[in-house]
Formats: sequence, C-alpha cells, structure tokens
Amino acid sequence: PVVVSALAMAALAEIPKHKCSANQNVRTCSEAPMQAKTFKALGILLWYPNEEWLSGAADVCDLIAQEALVSKEQLVNLRSLVAQLQESDMLDLQEEYVDTFDRVRSLSLHLFEHVHGDSRDRGQAMVDLAERYKELGFSLAASELPDYLPVFLEYLSMLPKEEALEELTNTVHILAALGKRLAERGSPYSLVLDTLTLMAGKIPEKV
Repeated sequence: PVVVSALAMAALAEIPKHKCSANQNVRTCSEAPMQAKTFKALGILLWYPNEEWLSGAADVCDLIAQEALVSKEQLVNLRSLVAQLQESDMLDLQEEYVDTFDRVRSLSLHLFEHVHGDSRDRGQAMVDLAERYKELGFSLAASELPDYLPVFLEYLSMLPKEEALEELTNTVHILAALGKRLAERGSPYSLVLDTLTLMAGKIPEKV
C-alpha cells in the first residue's frame, strides 16, 4: 500500500455512498459501478500551490498510478510536473499560478468562461450544473463555482467510471484548447490538461 500525505488522504478520502433514489434519473445508487478517484486527483494537481500541496503532490501521482486510467507516459509527465514545481521558489510559483489562471481569461480554469463568456447563458448553465451536483449529494463550498475545473473533476470522481469518462468527453474541446494555450505559454500545467484530453479520447495538439 502507498503511504500518502495528509493532503492526499483528505482530498481523496472514500467517496460517500448514497442510497438508491426512486427517481431513475438521479444518479445516487450505492450499488453503482466503480468510481475513479483519478479525476479528483488530477484536479488536485491544478490547485493553488502551497507548502502542503507540494509535499503531497507526489503522493497524489502515486494514487493516480494505482488506478491505471492514465498511460505510463502521461504518468511520467505528471511526476515531471510535480518535480519541476517542487524545485521552484514558492512565491514565484504562486505568482505564476495567479498570472496564468486568474489574470488571463483565455487560460481560466472556469469551464463556462470558454463557452459562454459573460453572457446570460453562463448563469443558467451554472445553475443547471449545480443542480446536477446537488442530485448526487455533492455540496460546494461558499466560495466555489460549479464550473471550476477541479470542482468538476471532483464531481466526476463520484460518478461511475464510464459515465465520468463520457462527461469528460463532453468538455474535450475546452480541455484541448486550454492545454494548447498553456503549452504555448510554456506552463507545466499543460501536462495535466493534456492528460485529461487524452482520457477524453483526443490527441493533444503539439506546440
């Protein structure tokens, strides 16, 4: 068994079981097929970095390796990402993260930014996605928006694996475009987006 950090243990704790709903459209059955924590783990690799994150990120890669949903090549790339970030100065790392994801709209980790922008449709899309989370018993923190990619990936980790992969496929055009933009910027986080893109069945564009 892999010995993991407190961060990895807390973030990838056993997904709570749900009783089967009488409504067949509500996906809350405790007898559902196997869930995959790989989705949530990949979302963790996109978290804002701090010392605790850096100390546990390698353990998160170990957990991804255990489920084997990610190819060996991509797993090597993810470990390379973690090693690169661990060698960086923390303040520089945090500043680069903010400059990348928070100050450049085309690199936003909010999925609907790339679909709806500031249109009214974005608000309704947020409501609809939040309702899907609620049906599954997935509660958001007050500061979290439902279209934030790490949150969406956590939601996928609560679904049966095949269903989660299907939902991931629905976002592949966003993931691929975001991964390409990050690669063009020279951001190591492009490796996470490339991994998600491959899981969704598309080959990332080379830059």
